[in-house]
Amino acid sequence: MSINTEVMIAVMRAHVEGKTIQGRCIARIATDPWQDMAKPLWNWSSFTYRVKPEPTIVRAFVVVDQTGRVCSAPHATCIHAERALDQLRRDLPSHLQLRIVELTGQFTPE
Repeated sequence: MSINTEVMIAVMRAHVEGKTIQGRCIARIATDPWQDMAKPLWNWSSFTYRVKPEPTIVRAFVVVDQTGRVCSAPHATCIHAERALDQLRRDLPSHLQLRIVELTGQFTPE
């Protein structure tokens, strides 16, 4: 794996700035996960390094029934979930108590 000098400098500069650096062995790159490295060795011929990605907050809205069973696919906006809720109220039995629930979580890219 070949990496250019600008990328190496950027990762090393981020380390100096206090950002978390991750590394993994090039020979096992397909199977080894990224590992946090408190003191990287900067052995660029055997390891690859990166700045640890910041987690992204992911938000979605779903329609659930009174038991908590999800009745719709996730929607990116509440408006889209409201449209799904309206459609489900037309299509499903009226005794079902449907509501919109917001789901949030963190996603860190690999």
